Amino acid sequence: MDIDMGNYPLRGWQELQRSLLKQLPLPAGHGEIDRFVQQTIHGYLRHALPYAHDRHADEEDDLACELFESQQHIYVRCPVPEPLAVRDFRLSVSAGSLRIEFPGAVQEVRLPSPVVPDQAVAHADARGIEVRLPKSREPTVYREIAIRERDGGA
Repeated sequence: MDIDMGNYPLRGWQELQRSLLKQLPLPAGHGEIDRFVQQTIHGYLRHALPYAHDRHADEEDDLACELFESQQHIYVRCPVPEPLAVRDFRLSVSAGSLRIEFPGAVQEVRLPSPVVPDQAVAHADARGIEVRLPKSREPTVYREIAIRERDGGA
Protein backbone atom coordinates (compact mmCIF):
# COMPACT_ATOMS: atom_id res chain seq x y z
CA MET A 1 0.00 0.00 0.00
CA ASP A 2 1.62 3.25 -1.16
CA ILE A 3 0.36 6.35 0.60
CA ASP A 4 1.74 9.68 -0.53
CA MET A 5 1.88 11.88 2.57
CA GLY A 6 3.55 14.73 0.69
CA ASN A 7 3.16 18.11 2.34
CA TYR A 8 -0.40 17.32 3.39
CA PRO A 9 -0.50 14.91 6.35
CA LEU A 10 -4.32 15.15 6.48
CA ARG A 11 -4.52 13.84 2.93
CA GLY A 12 -2.26 10.93 3.98
CA TRP A 13 -4.59 10.10 6.87
CA GLN A 14 -7.60 10.27 4.57
CA GLU A 15 -5.91 7.90 2.11
CA LEU A 16 -5.06 5.54 4.97
CA GLN A 17 -8.66 5.64 6.22
CA ARG A 18 -10.02 4.88 2.74
CA SER A 19 -7.58 2.01 2.37
CA LEU A 20 -8.47 0.56 5.78
CA LEU A 21 -12.20 0.88 5.16
CA LYS A 22 -11.79 -1.16 1.96
CA GLN A 23 -10.06 -3.93 3.94
CA LEU A 24 -12.14 -3.96 7.16
CA PRO A 25 -15.22 -6.15 7.35
CA LEU A 26 -17.87 -3.78 8.71
CA PRO A 27 -21.03 -5.08 10.41
CA ALA A 28 -24.01 -5.35 8.10
CA GLY A 29 -26.34 -2.33 8.13
CA HIS A 30 -23.93 -0.19 10.16
CA GLY A 31 -24.59 3.35 8.96
CA GLU A 32 -22.18 5.25 11.20
CA ILE A 33 -18.81 4.01 9.97
CA ASP A 34 -16.83 6.79 11.67
CA ARG A 35 -18.43 6.01 15.05
CA PHE A 36 -17.81 2.29 14.56
CA VAL A 37 -14.13 2.87 13.76
CA GLN A 38 -13.76 5.30 16.67
CA GLN A 39 -15.34 2.84 19.14
CA THR A 40 -13.19 0.00 17.83
CA ILE A 41 -9.96 1.98 18.16
CA HIS A 42 -11.04 3.34 21.56
CA GLY A 43 -11.71 -0.21 22.79
CA TYR A 44 -8.36 -1.40 21.48
CA LEU A 45 -6.47 1.47 23.09
CA ARG A 46 -8.23 0.87 26.41
CA HIS A 47 -6.69 -2.61 26.50
CA ALA A 48 -3.37 -1.66 24.91
CA LEU A 49 -2.79 1.38 27.16
CA PRO A 50 -4.58 0.58 30.42
CA TYR A 51 -2.79 3.33 32.36
CA ALA A 52 -4.50 5.97 30.24
CA HIS A 53 -8.02 4.66 30.69
CA ASP A 54 -8.88 3.98 34.32
CA ARG A 55 -12.51 5.06 34.53
CA HIS A 56 -15.10 5.75 37.14
CA ALA A 57 -17.36 7.57 34.70
CA ASP A 58 -19.79 6.04 32.27
CA GLU A 59 -18.50 5.58 28.72
CA GLU A 60 -20.88 8.29 27.48
CA ASP A 61 -19.60 10.81 30.05
CA ASP A 62 -15.94 10.03 29.45
CA LEU A 63 -13.60 12.76 28.26
CA ALA A 64 -11.35 11.98 25.33
CA CYS A 65 -8.14 12.92 27.15
CA GLU A 66 -4.81 12.59 25.39
CA LEU A 67 -1.62 11.70 27.22
CA PHE A 68 1.82 12.78 25.95
CA GLU A 69 5.15 12.03 27.54
CA SER A 70 8.55 13.73 27.24
CA GLN A 71 11.73 12.95 29.13
CA GLN A 72 10.87 15.38 31.93
CA HIS A 73 7.08 15.76 31.86
CA ILE A 74 3.78 14.02 31.30
CA TYR A 75 1.11 16.11 29.58
CA VAL A 76 -2.60 15.38 29.73
CA ARG A 77 -4.94 17.35 27.44
CA CYS A 78 -8.70 17.11 27.91
CA PRO A 79 -11.38 18.86 25.87
CA VAL A 80 -14.08 20.85 27.64
CA PRO A 81 -17.31 19.63 26.04
CA GLU A 82 -20.29 21.94 25.73
CA PRO A 83 -22.19 22.99 27.79
CA LEU A 84 -19.44 22.65 30.43
CA ALA A 85 -16.93 25.37 31.24
CA VAL A 86 -13.43 25.19 32.71
CA ARG A 87 -14.81 26.29 36.10
CA ASP A 88 -16.90 23.06 36.18
CA PHE A 89 -13.74 20.93 36.39
CA ARG A 90 -11.74 19.95 39.43
CA LEU A 91 -8.30 18.36 39.08
CA SER A 92 -6.22 16.50 41.66
CA VAL A 93 -3.04 14.51 41.26
CA SER A 94 -1.09 11.87 43.17
CA ALA A 95 2.29 10.40 42.27
CA GLY A 96 0.62 7.84 40.00
CA SER A 97 -2.68 9.25 38.73
CA LEU A 98 -4.61 12.36 37.67
CA ARG A 99 -8.21 12.65 38.85
CA ILE A 100 -10.62 14.74 36.78
CA GLU A 101 -13.98 15.61 38.31
CA PHE A 102 -16.76 17.29 36.37
CA PRO A 103 -20.54 17.41 36.80
CA GLY A 104 -21.88 13.89 37.15
CA ALA A 105 -18.59 12.07 36.55
CA VAL A 106 -15.11 11.32 37.78
CA GLN A 107 -12.34 10.13 35.47
CA GLU A 108 -8.99 8.84 36.64
CA VAL A 109 -5.98 8.71 34.35
CA ARG A 110 -3.21 6.39 35.52
CA LEU A 111 0.16 7.87 34.69
CA PRO A 112 2.95 5.85 33.04
CA SER A 113 5.62 7.22 35.43
CA PRO A 114 5.63 8.72 38.94
CA VAL A 115 5.21 12.52 39.02
CA VAL A 116 5.79 15.32 41.54
CA PRO A 117 2.24 16.40 42.51
CA ASP A 118 3.34 19.69 44.13
CA GLN A 119 4.78 20.94 40.83
CA ALA A 120 1.79 20.14 38.60
CA VAL A 121 0.26 23.01 36.64
CA ALA A 122 -2.85 23.29 34.48
CA HIS A 123 -3.77 25.79 31.78
CA ALA A 124 -6.97 26.24 29.82
CA ASP A 125 -7.46 27.62 26.35
CA ALA A 126 -10.02 27.32 23.55
CA ARG A 127 -8.93 23.71 22.87
CA GLY A 128 -9.38 22.50 26.46
CA ILE A 129 -7.39 21.93 29.63
CA GLU A 130 -3.73 20.91 29.55
CA VAL A 131 -2.03 19.57 32.66
CA ARG A 132 1.78 19.48 32.89
CA LEU A 133 3.10 16.97 35.39
CA PRO A 134 6.85 16.93 36.07
CA LYS A 135 8.24 13.42 36.32
CA SER A 136 9.76 12.43 39.61
CA ARG A 137 13.53 12.13 39.59
CA GLU A 138 13.46 10.12 42.77
CA PRO A 139 14.19 6.48 42.10
CA THR A 140 11.56 4.03 43.26
CA VAL A 141 12.72 2.64 46.56
CA TYR A 142 12.26 -1.04 47.18
CA ARG A 143 12.53 -2.51 50.63
CA GLU A 144 13.45 -6.14 51.01
CA ILE A 145 10.94 -8.23 52.92
CA ALA A 146 12.33 -11.15 54.87
CA ILE A 147 10.51 -14.44 54.45
CA ARG A 148 10.13 -16.41 57.65
CA GLU A 149 9.21 -20.05 57.77
CA ARG A 150 6.40 -21.01 60.07
CA ASP A 151 6.76 -23.88 62.49
CA GLY A 152 4.23 -26.68 62.13
CA GLY A 153 3.78 -26.40 58.35
CA ALA A 154 0.67 -24.18 58.48
